[in-house]
Amino acid sequence: MVDLLPHRVGLIPASDEFVCALRKWADNNASLLVFDEVITFRTNYQGAQQNYSVMPDLTAMGKIIGGGFPAGALAGCDKVMKVLDPSEPKVLLPHSGTFSANPITMTAGLSVMKDFDQAAVTRLNDLALYAKAEINRVIDETGISACVTGAGSMFRVHLKAKAPKNYRQAYVDKAESKLINQLLDHLFDNGVMMINTCSAALSTAMGKKEIDHLVNALKSGFDKLKTEMT
Repeated sequence: MVDLLPHRVGLIPASDEFVCALRKWADNNASLLVFDEVITFRTNYQGAQQNYSVMPDLTAMGKIIGGGFPAGALAGCDKVMKVLDPSEPKVLLPHSGTFSANPITMTAGLSVMKDFDQAAVTRLNDLALYAKAEINRVIDETGISACVTGAGSMFRVHLKAKAPKNYRQAYVDKAESKLINQLLDHLFDNGVMMINTCSAALSTAMGKKEIDHLVNALKSGFDKLKTEMT
């Protein structure tokens, strides 16, 4: 099981070589390859897996597919999914749940996914590219030790000079955590709410106006932090 864009490891996309190696290992060891796309499904019309050379046997999804309601789903190839099929003569892996196929969640999710077309995804991803470029610009202007990572419509601001590539490099110590919290408080005071890791997930309701507001708030926040860091 692999998260193609792990939030807790710096929001850095997995390399195609790494994912291909996992596919090869799974095939050679009679194992299933599972992509966790609970967060990453939004990054492309076919999920983050659209960006890779191999396909998983199973895909776990959630969040966006529920239209704001709690939701989870499992999708995969016919051979694998048949073990869950209740219409099979012998169900190999019976599965049921209190909230399975909840009509409110399914209605909300269907309504949202109807608007999740290629045009909407492309526009949102382009907006994130603009956001990252603008954030990098104010990082350079302020001279603060920071960087921005991410993929699709998600990005994360690190108070590190270079983008982390693994868990150890992404680790946030107490000093950095304190600075991030100060930055988050500054953003909140200026009308911007970001995830507690200083990460953002854009929505289709947003445009350049909202991004410009975010970038301006980050710039003033960087200026304040730089004063404390020197």
